[in-house]
Amino acid sequence: MGKPLNALLSLHDVMPETLDRVEEILRLLRKNRLSPCTLLVVPGKDWSPTDLARLEAWAKEGWLLAAHGWKHKADRIQGGYHRFHSMVLSRDVAEHLERDSKGILALMARSGQWFVENGFSRPRLYVPPAWALGFLRGPDRSAVPFPMVETLTGVIRFNGRQRRQRRLPLCGYEADTRARARFLHCFNASQRLLARSSGRPLRISIHPDDLSLHMGERLRSDLHRPLVPLSYEYAVPA
Repeated sequence: MGKPLNALLSLHDVMPETLDRVEEILRLLRKNRLSPCTLLVVPGKDWSPTDLARLEAWAKEGWLLAAHGWKHKADRIQGGYHRFHSMVLSRDVAEHLERDSKGILALMARSGQWFVENGFSRPRLYVPPAWALGFLRGPDRSAVPFPMVETLTGVIRFNGRQRRQRRLPLCGYEADTRARARFLHCFNASQRLLARSSGRPLRISIHPDDLSLHMGERLRSDLHRPLVPLSYEYAVPA
């Protein structure tokens, strides 16, 4: 099957209404011994004590937690770029794109603080919904409240005024139409080739409904391939 690929596994959209589907994917990851995987938690949902206990159990099991926006939904589509991004990629989830620089920082800070207030460690990784970080003014970049931020092209390390980005290939499986499935099949193949030729880790992005969508069998197959799961900290050193 070839040499194992280094991989950064992430499971998006962890929120109260997706927890059963998240558990189904975690069972598959356990079966294939694919750990660590980072769970991208949406804080601004209606988390019950039972939901929080379930999240805590996963964290104690060794699954890593990251912050994933606040509500995972934009209240409005703001401007031409946001409208284009919504049609092509994000639909209505890119909540950063409706905010200015200060608003983005406030949302990120609120997201991180939720973990502390609910008894978790503050995450070191932040992933904006749809990987859309939005426009951060230069002076505001030093105030980003996370050491690492993942975007569509890779992972950014923030250290005060310093900002260093590592571009990383990305595979996704969220195909709710046959057209998206055809595109992702070709795109993922190109990203695997890029990972092998460059030696960079391959990001494998999983969403809660992926197993039941058009790329479900492909996802199961790809998770059977030889993979060496890495943490974001290891793959993108400071």
